[in-house]
Amino acid sequence: MSNPFVHIELATSDPAKAKAFYSALFGWSFNDMPVGPMIYSTFYPSSEPGGGIFKMPDVPTFWLAYVGVKDINESTEKAKSLGATIYRGPQEIPNIGWMTILVDPTGATIAMFQPKDGAQPPTGGKAGNPFVHLELCTPDTAAAKTFYTSLFGWSFQDMDMGGGMIYSTFKPSSGPGGGLFTMPGVPTAWLAYVGVDDINAATDKAKSLGATIHRGPQEIPNIGSFTILADPTGATIALFQPKTA
Repeated sequence: MSNPFVHIELATSDPAKAKAFYSALFGWSFNDMPVGPMIYSTFYPSSEPGGGIFKMPDVPTFWLAYVGVKDINESTEKAKSLGATIYRGPQEIPNIGWMTILVDPTGATIAMFQPKDGAQPPTGGKAGNPFVHLELCTPDTAAAKTFYTSLFGWSFQDMDMGGGMIYSTFKPSSGPGGGLFTMPGVPTAWLAYVGVDDINAATDKAKSLGATIHRGPQEIPNIGSFTILADPTGATIALFQPKTA
């Protein structure tokens, strides 16, 4: 069984601006809850995984993907033995679970989460566009595949995209799948894709809401179309419309 993505989180210097943008673009509804001195705003799209937004000043604004694990201590030690650098954790989140944030051997940041036994999932209706794909751009696809296969049990399928580019897809046990590839000059990082019904309309709406379009709309032959953008607080995220028959 391969470990799924269970939570996708935005650290931003301006949560109010981020929530206004994503509510208007994707229809996400936020529930604010105090976590110590911090306010953490959760949201639950139409399908898993859910996510959260919180304020983190003085650092770059970024999205972080969490992968579910059964034993946070064991998984953290295994990640270290496979060449990861532990950035934070294992750390307890009271009444919720434990997390570890790490940097994989190729330089990408990702996180792990173990829920607390008996913890109840947050209540609230699910609404809005879901996360549909998580993608890693890495300078060393072989090292990344070895690391994630060993740590999470992900199995990769290589696709020839033409022009010498190989795109390696994987599908965890539940939730969205993902892929990894290499592209010189592109930062090593995970990128979350949100599903939309109309890539052109969603791209135009994102621009009208203050987003900066990095790339797209662009077609992926026989697969769909995507746009990569930076939200008004600076975080990079992508839109994806699947190709219809």
